[in-house]
Amino acid sequence: MSKLAALPFPVQITRAKRKTAVIYARHGKADVRVPLKTSQSWVERFVTERSDWICKQLEAEQQRNAERFELRAGSHIEFLGARKTICWGSHSEPRVELIDDRLYLPEPDLLTDTHKLFHSWLKQQAEAWITPLARQLTERVGVAERLQTIRYRKNKSRWGYCTREGMLQFNWLIMLAPEEVVHYLVSHEVCHLRHMNHSRIYWQLVDSVCPDRKQAQKWLRHNEHRLLALY
Repeated sequence: MSKLAALPFPVQITRAKRKTAVIYARHGKADVRVPLKTSQSWVERFVTERSDWICKQLEAEQQRNAERFELRAGSHIEFLGARKTICWGSHSEPRVELIDDRLYLPEPDLLTDTHKLFHSWLKQQAEAWITPLARQLTERVGVAERLQTIRYRKNKSRWGYCTREGMLQFNWLIMLAPEEVVHYLVSHEVCHLRHMNHSRIYWQLVDSVCPDRKQAQKWLRHNEHRLLALY
């Protein structure tokens, strides 16, 4: 019997035209990519020697999945750092409504795309909250004349973006993060209107308008998977 069958996780082996072997521990399994002529015995040894690492990676993935936000009645999300309980609304027309600590969403059916309505609402909240903050910060940093436009776009790889032409772009899913994290993100992009790099001078400018930026960076690094689950 193959040694791989005794491991506590499934293993998928793919042989391809490549020079090196690699293991991706994801989606509840070990995805192993090896060169075409790699022997089965070598693959078994390669995987079993790394089984502890694979288990740790899969356990971490499982934990992240359990922490992700979900749009279902009774679950919880955070809006600007405040915990909200999701409830199905009973309005005749499908809409999203935030009342105190409850977020009312239309129950999904054949005619209602709950995720689409929630994303539209979240974008509106971002425009109302982030736009004035960004303009305020451009005044404070002294780059108001360089800001041309602010856009909002859902993006799986970027939270914010700044162009040399003066366009700022923000991912509206950031509204599910605490206020101080949103403030950091806006500060980060606004300061790029002065320095289009990540030099020491740039970070000094960011710190001058966002003293807690390191804590915000840490929060985003450890929690962004919860927000992106709603992508």
